[in-house]
Amino acid sequence: MTESIAPRDDFIYRVPTTLRNPHFNRDDSYNPKRPWTQHIMGYPRFAAFIANDEDRSTTIYRRFERLSARNLLYLETELQELEASQDQLDAASGVDSDLASSMQSLEELNMLGKWGSEGSQNSFGRVPGVDAKFPQMHSSHARVRNNRDWFLGEAAQARLQVAAKIRVVLREYYEFLKLESDILALNNPDKRTLKGVRKVFKNELDGEEHASMVSGRMESHLDDEKDLCVLAPPVIRDRLTKLLEGRLAFLFRTRTPGGVTEIVSHKTVATVVSIISTLAAVAFLIGAILGLHFVTNSNAQLAMLSFLTVAFAGSLGLLTNARRQDVFAATAAYAAVLVVFISANIGPNNGNCNCPVT
Repeated sequence: MTESIAPRDDFIYRVPTTLRNPHFNRDDSYNPKRPWTQHIMGYPRFAAFIANDEDRSTTIYRRFERLSARNLLYLETELQELEASQDQLDAASGVDSDLASSMQSLEELNMLGKWGSEGSQNSFGRVPGVDAKFPQMHSSHARVRNNRDWFLGEAAQARLQVAAKIRVVLREYYEFLKLESDILALNNPDKRTLKGVRKVFKNELDGEEHASMVSGRMESHLDDEKDLCVLAPPVIRDRLTKLLEGRLAFLFRTRTPGGVTEIVSHKTVATVVSIISTLAAVAFLIGAILGLHFVTNSNAQLAMLSFLTVAFAGSLGLLTNARRQDVFAATAAYAAVLVVFISANIGPNNGNCNCPVT
């Protein structure tokens, strides 16, 4: 008789301390500035890197456009075969008047299909109930009639089965078409973001070549740039945002309890860009008004107007994504406001006329 072994309540306390530590999987590559490195190398670490991005700009995946196109072609071919089969069955419906009549009524076609299913359960094609009540109806005439009913039933079932198959495949085809349309609508990843994700994926952040974070066929995950898409909503970055996230990125890195990370806070950058844009707009409007107010010399006013107009147009062209026609329209409106201000002759001597009295 075997003795049962009772579970020990102190088993959890005998587990090694490293296994109870949530960060037991930290290895020599752990870096407090990179929060995702606290996870074990491989899929866990790369998934943590993607999830750690607050803007979700690192949610980059493959579209598999070639496989998707091939799948749609297979479904289309299958539908073409079903279409040809249905056309052949429609053309053959004229051999019997009842079968041709069933093409005008789905109820009648379903009724003929039930005859075929009932006849298939009888080895001689007899109709259940009728043979039991009239056992003498086993003549050749009865078998010919039942054979015709069986033929009509089988023909109707064939047409119903093709229609049902078309319904299933056509629905699958439309679903894949809709999904393919949604996938193609996704944007390609930003080149700068993709470059950074590749460095993380291939462990090249330190400037040294290491083994890829994920091995196997997944190593080519980010190789085909044309086949990649990003799930995050599109973010239109102007030139000022690109400047701050590029050369001045060290000013906008996120902070963690372990220190400053290497991840740029895009929300902070967006806030700074909004502040700079607001201050620039105020400077070009209020500053121009104050400057033209205190400058009374007409030549100096024209020079200031020209300088402000050029500076305004340059700021729009260099720091924003405004189109050329938008830059022209905004600059013309800005210059018109300044011209109206100058023509009004608003200044310290406004209203004082030194004209000689006649």
